[in-house]
Amino acid sequence: MLVQGMVSIVMPVYNGSKYLDQSIASVLRQDYGDFELVCVDDGSTDRSLEVLREYESRDRRIKVYTKPNGGSVSRVLNFVLPRLEGQYFYYMSQDDMLSVDLLGTMVARSLETGADAVVPGMIYRYEDRTDESGAPELSMDRNEVISGREAVRLSIDGAIHGFILWRMTLVRTHGFEEFAMNADEYSVRVFLFSCRKVAFSGGCFYYHQHEGSITRKLSARIFDIPYTDYRLYDFVRNHDFDADYVGSVLEGAIIRLMNYQIKYVRNRSALGEKEKREIVSRLRKAYGSHVKNRIVRRFASRYRATGNLKYPLFMICFAVDDYRYFSFFMDLLARLLRMRKIEVLA
Repeated sequence: MLVQGMVSIVMPVYNGSKYLDQSIASVLRQDYGDFELVCVDDGSTDRSLEVLREYESRDRRIKVYTKPNGGSVSRVLNFVLPRLEGQYFYYMSQDDMLSVDLLGTMVARSLETGADAVVPGMIYRYEDRTDESGAPELSMDRNEVISGREAVRLSIDGAIHGFILWRMTLVRTHGFEEFAMNADEYSVRVFLFSCRKVAFSGGCFYYHQHEGSITRKLSARIFDIPYTDYRLYDFVRNHDFDADYVGSVLEGAIIRLMNYQIKYVRNRSALGEKEKREIVSRLRKAYGSHVKNRIVRRFASRYRATGNLKYPLFMICFAVDDYRYFSFFMDLLARLLRMRKIEVLA
């Protein structure tokens, strides 16, 4: 049974003992006290579980679960979802922080507007500073309420971040996809599309940035990203978004796939054989998914309409349903870009 007005904050934890005191303190300082902080220790090997148990013993709103290490954030969220008691769902990482008024302002906006999702402010937080310059900016004021469809567009375009307060019924209806390391980013767009109303609020989410982040390391898992991009393209293509927008999402996905292939080429010599196989498997999956959708025809049409030379390049790279063909052309392109001192395609 869901508790009216309660916010279930879910915090996956893995070797996060360095940050837990400050992140949990920011939750306990909230001026809105109707919450549960549900922490899931994902097989930590440091003192994380010990720290969590100590907080759990001191405050009945803190609940700690454990699971063996493995899987993505989405797997942790699906693991804990049946155990949550709140009417609202909110996610934070072990090193993020909340402004003191965050929960209260989000819940108030949900009640005021009847919104299924509420987007607060967000600021990047580093070890020694905060930075608003790189945070997503909204083109509307925070008093506006928009449709779920419009929110999907703004989210894919980077104008809406993913640290959103959701109605629990919506999250439980869909659950979290687990097909990739960053599949939760896909799930956020599915949730938004299902919303009747999306509102914006005050309060601030402090999103911690550090070099240890899995999305910053060169690991096989980050090469899941191009396939998630493909899935987002497939989502808008199948949900009646206008053709120009679908085309722009496709182009973004294609360019990102090409850039990740180039990233692999440039770093291949430093990788072990197992890592190489895992990365190639992920890139092949994304490439094959695009080719099966006959995207070359789309690019031919765009070239006839615009004359832009990037479309023939796309057509060459995706002309054959064989990843080795794509890999060969990307090797050549990587060398050309290096000669011209160009880091990535844009």
